[in-house]
Amino acid sequence: MMCMSTGGDSVVCLTHRLNPLNTRPLCPPHHPTPQILQRMREGEVEHRDTLARVMAERRVRPTVFEPLVHAAGFALGAVTAVLGKEAAMACTVAVETVIGDHYNDQIRTLLASGYGYRETELAAILKKNRDDELDHLETGLRHGAESAPAYKALVGAVKAGCSAGIWLAKRY
Repeated sequence: MMCMSTGGDSVVCLTHRLNPLNTRPLCPPHHPTPQILQRMREGEVEHRDTLARVMAERRVRPTVFEPLVHAAGFALGAVTAVLGKEAAMACTVAVETVIGDHYNDQIRTLLASGYGYRETELAAILKKNRDDELDHLETGLRHGAESAPAYKALVGAVKAGCSAGIWLAKRY
């Protein structure tokens, strides 16, 4: 079953919107972290808007948990920003890993359904978004994610939360 939701991109948009604001005081002047997070956020806004357009065109309703997803994104952005720029990058790594895997699952489902040849626009959107997410993941790793306090625990918790959100969105 295909699961179309702007939830994942909304979480990342909210996380990245909060992190540049909250990491700015934690970074030395002219530190690139706030700008890096802002650029990633702009990509996520594009993903969210594109998926929202596709959902509207196909008359697909968002998950009933969309408001919860937005609240989770806000909380995640606030907490990781307070923990520091490395935690913001660790959060990015965790979210983008799960979302990248989800896009891969969606692409495989589309191709296995036999509709892939008729759904070239959707397949192209999913592949572009997936590639962008994996680029964000690599950006997080290059910019200190693994130096975050309790990196493995933080990434594990964020991945679990994102995976639970996807699981719920597929069903409701």
